[in-house]
Amino acid sequence: MKLPNMDTARIKRLDNDHFTVDALSTFNGRTICDHCAIPKCKTRNYIKRNNKDEDALLKVQTCNAFLPTLGFSVLAGLDLDLWNTVRVGGAWAKRLTPGKIVAIADTKNKVMRDNMRVETVFTGTLSGMLDLHAENNHAIKDEISTGKIKHHQAPSRLLRILKNAYGTNIAAEDRDASVIYLKKLDS
Repeated sequence: MKLPNMDTARIKRLDNDHFTVDALSTFNGRTICDHCAIPKCKTRNYIKRNNKDEDALLKVQTCNAFLPTLGFSVLAGLDLDLWNTVRVGGAWAKRLTPGKIVAIADTKNKVMRDNMRVETVFTGTLSGMLDLHAENNHAIKDEISTGKIKHHQAPSRLLRILKNAYGTNIAAEDRDASVIYLKKLDS
């Protein structure tokens, strides 16, 4: 499956648990469907079948079946049963609620991986979130289990990983951050 559009800056969760893409994205030709990880969506296929005009897809701005995608370039620890991911900024904390299913994408190899369930979401400053949650990050759990780092080194090691991923200005310690705990789905 082709990866969905990973630029989620214009994706919002509405109060009724529907997701929407703002009008500017729709104006640029993107729909909520372009950002969704559902490979064979009934809504999208219904619209295609019943509207000969491909522009009808532009009308899909809001969807209650939307499957958000979290992209990962650091793949270590993604196979664990329970772990967290730290995202700079507060947007993901506004989009995700406990129980929501998310797709996991391997952005290095451009492939979809698993779907996982959001267990809980925390927000705060990046330094505060790292102090509280770094040990449970997927990459850090892997490094601790293989003996590469000790538990007390987790916050500084994860900060270094985030600075490499986002840049030092974006991954500043006083910036907001979202910590999302994810659990494997029961078989």
